[in-house]
Amino acid sequence: MSSPAPGYRYHDTGALDQAGYGGILWAASTVSNSTYAWRLLFGATGMHPSYASNRGDGFQLRCLSE
Repeated sequence: MSSPAPGYRYHDTGALDQAGYGGILWAASTVSNSTYAWRLLFGATGMHPSYASNRGDGFQLRCLSE
């Protein structure tokens, strides 16, 4: 049974992956060369923090308060 997880899009192909099963949220900071940024991957089996991905990938934005 799938959940309302958003999935994500790849920067190079535009393909949608993991919709209904997992997703990725962008963190607030970039990696040193600014082509990559930190992300948090989540799915049915857990969360995987502190990985870097290409900033062109289509991930969800996390909510921030001012």
